[in-house]
Parts: sequence; C-alpha cells; structure tokens
Amino acid sequence: MRPERVLEQGGRRKKRLRNATIWCKGINPHLFGFSLRALSVLTLHTFRWLMIQVEMRLRHGFHECSESLSLARNRIFVVGRILAVVLLPLLSFTPALADNTLNISDFARVMPLTFSGNGALYELPLPTEVYIWSKRHDVRDLAVFNGQGEIVPFTLLAPATVRTPLPGRDLPLFPLNGPERSRRGDIALQVRTDEHGAIVKLNTVHAPASGDRVSGYIADASALDQSVNGLDLVLRPGSHGYLGTLQVECSDDLQQWRSLASGAIATLSAGDRQLDRERLEFPVVKARYFRLSISPEQGVPRIEAVTARLEPLPVTQKREKLNVIITPVKGRDGEYLARTSGHVPVDRLRLVFPDENSLAQVTFLSRPDDKNPWNERGSGTFYRLHRDTGVLESAPLEIAATADEQWLIRVRQAGGGLGNNLPQLEIGWQPHRLVFAARGEPPFRLAYGSARNGLDSLRDDALVLGLVTWEQQGIKPLPAQAGASQESGGRLALQPGRGYCSGAHYSWGCCCWHGWPGDWRGK
Repeated sequence: MRPERVLEQGGRRKKRLRNATIWCKGINPHLFGFSLRALSVLTLHTFRWLMIQVEMRLRHGFHECSESLSLARNRIFVVGRILAVVLLPLLSFTPALADNTLNISDFARVMPLTFSGNGALYELPLPTEVYIWSKRHDVRDLAVFNGQGEIVPFTLLAPATVRTPLPGRDLPLFPLNGPERSRRGDIALQVRTDEHGAIVKLNTVHAPASGDRVSGYIADASALDQSVNGLDLVLRPGSHGYLGTLQVECSDDLQQWRSLASGAIATLSAGDRQLDRERLEFPVVKARYFRLSISPEQGVPRIEAVTARLEPLPVTQKREKLNVIITPVKGRDGEYLARTSGHVPVDRLRLVFPDENSLAQVTFLSRPDDKNPWNERGSGTFYRLHRDTGVLESAPLEIAATADEQWLIRVRQAGGGLGNNLPQLEIGWQPHRLVFAARGEPPFRLAYGSARNGLDSLRDDALVLGLVTWEQQGIKPLPAQAGASQESGGRLALQPGRGYCSGAHYSWGCCCWHGWPGDWRGK
C-alpha cells in the first residue's frame, strides 16, 4: 500500500470520529468524555503504527516490512474490536443512563410559582396553558421543581364543591290548641294566608273537651328560598323536666302532610347540671310548612321559637371558559366539528351566536381521537334573543366532565339550522387544584408537557390522605400564583421516546460497530 493511500485513510478515520461526536450531542457528559478520550487514544495509536510502517517501507522496502505491517494491522483490528464492544454500547445507550433522573428540560414549558406568607403547603388552580400543552388525559405530565432542580411532593385534586354555611332563619310559629291526640280527628284548621302563601291567621275548631292544651305547632317556611335540613327549638322547661319524642311533618298546602323525621327532645336538670336536646336534623327538603308534634303530652314543654337550619349553598372555584371555532362536516348537513386545544376537563357546553334572534336545538358528541367512536354527551336548545331590556342568551349545558379533544355538533335542521354565520362552541371547566409542599429553596417552578414514560409515579397521592388530618391541625394550603409561561424543553420534550435510547443513537452505534473494523482491514 502506497504512503499516500495510508495517509488518506487516516484522514477519513479522523473525519469519521469528528462526525461521530456530533451524534453524541446531548448525552451524558461524563460517560461521553471518557469514551471520547478512549477513542482518541485508539486513534493516536493507530496513526503511530501507521507512521512506523510508512517509515519502514521507505527505509527497507515493501517486502521486508510486509510481515510487520500485517502484525500491526492485526493488533489494531483486535484493539478496535475490544474498544467497540466496550465503549460503543456506552455511547449508544448513554441517553438512557443519563435521563433516568428527570430534569426540568424533559418538560416543554415552565411557569414560575410565587406565594406570600410562610407555609408548608401551597395550592393554585391549574392554569389553562397546562391543559393545552399536556399530552395526557389525566394531566400527569407535570411536576413541581424547587431551586435545586428537585421534584417536590405534589398532587392534583379533582375540582371540589365547597359548601358555605348559612345562618338559620326564625320561622313564624302557630300553636295548635286541641284535645289529646287520641281524638285528633275532631280537630279542624281554619287557615288564612296571603298571596305568597304565608299564614296570617290560624284557628282550631274541635269538639268540646276538658283540659284543652297545645297539641302541636305549625312553622311557616313559605318565605324561604333555600332548602331546610333541620330545626332548632327553643323550649320552655317545666318544673320537673321532660324527655319525649318530636315528630316533624311537612306540607305545601296544609292539607296533605308527609312524615319527615322524628327524634328525642329533652329538658332535664339535676342540681347545677342541665341536659337539653332541642335540635332535630332530617334529609334536605323544600317545603312551605312544617307541623311539630311532641309526645307524651304529660308535662310537655312549650315551644317558644323554631329556627330552620338552611342547607349550605354550593360554592365552586373560579371557572374557566374558552371559545372554539366549529367547521361544517363535508357531505353531512347539520353536522359540525370542533377541536379543543389539549385535554381540558370540559363540563359545560354552549353555542355562542353572533347574530341576535338565533335559535338551535343541538346534540353534542365527543371522542378522544379518530380511532374511537363518538359518545353522546348531551343535548339542549340554545338561543340569543333580543328584548327591550337587552339580549337574552341561553345558559350552558351541564355534562359529565370529559377531556376529549374532538367534538361533533349535530343540529336539528328544522328552522334553517345554524345559517351561514356560524356560532362558536363555548367550553367551560373547573380547573384541578395543584397542591405541593414547599420543600427546599425557591424559586419553585411548575413544569408541564412531556412525552417521557414513567411519569405516573411523580404524583404523591399521600398528600390527598394527609390533607384532611392536617387541616384539622391548622395546616391548610396557602394560595400560590403562577407567572408567565417560559420555554424549557420545547417541542423536543413532546416527541415520543425522548429520554431513552433513540434509533439515531442505536443506529450510530451499529454503524460504528460494523463499519470501523472493516476500515482497520483497509477496506
């Protein structure tokens, strides 16, 4: 082999090594540095053997050095094969080793988290952008990092309905004077009410009997707008105390009564000690009147006042909504498609018409992707009507929450359908609650959007079990705020298979394995 040929092959090997380092961009720097140094040593020894053989050829001729040249070539081939077996797998699979530890660059976007006050736990409603960038229906591709780059304990709580207690309302009380209950059939009521149904006068008519007494009471709840789940009584205790049973019935017309609940009442005393039971709870009911009866009648205390216990009003967290453009389905009249951005937990739907005096009866269907069938979610009538005081619009349709991305809208064609000026689909949802522990030093950052595998174990569901106990001990999550979104891993983090041995690295390893030994043979 001529000297020029030897030098030319050496140049090609050097170029191959330089191209190989490009494939290793982004892999573990420690393993890559070690492997690169080892390959550099191999390359230097290769050139050293080659230069020796070139010099021997020039001095002694080709025939005299052919044996030593063959020996050198074989040695180089053996060393190259050993290094290929040991080092190339390290280079090829370095990403899998390096990325076992999740870092913030494995997520597409990040948001800085800020909060005031010093607490152990913090919470915030999940921002809309997190749903848009999420690759998972259950929004599990997120994590909270501290200033040291560590993932802190966190969990996602489903939207919860919080009930706000309401103060009780005193009810107008009307006693029923009559004989003992064994003769209650002889009692008749003479009731006069106003236009709202409130009692303005109540008289009892009964057969003559001795020892007339208060046989019961009627509490007027016609002025209440809320449902009632119990009654609190104010009893006038007798001289000897009392223990009996209170029976409550309800009615909307003072004629048809239905039994609601019964329970014990007591006004007992012993020296300085007092035992009172003046409350009766029952299932939530909306009724205009309540009838109270106490037995036994002997020594029964007088009821001086009745307070209705009102059912707490449900209060939800701040809701979010987003308008989505709809497009007609080709070849299918009355059907329209809409696609949400990301896996938003939609539980409200509404058509928003651009024109007044628009009306349509529609059915909504959804599916997660093209591979799944359509599922019906609900139907309703939507409108936007003009009136003298303004515009009247229909309320949203409530549905079971779903994170499906594709929506099909079927419009009943009677009445002309939707017309040419199409409405938009308004989707509404209640965000999840992100709760995390402020472990470590700030700044804390919320990272989201990733195609990495193994993200299911990041969420610490033990926080859910501990929240109830901690709140009883006065440890409640403090509010946190999310700042402006910033790019982290970008679109690369959303590509499937990132963080593991990709085909490019593996193919490069195989190429090196099959290609380099041949080069050592001079091919």
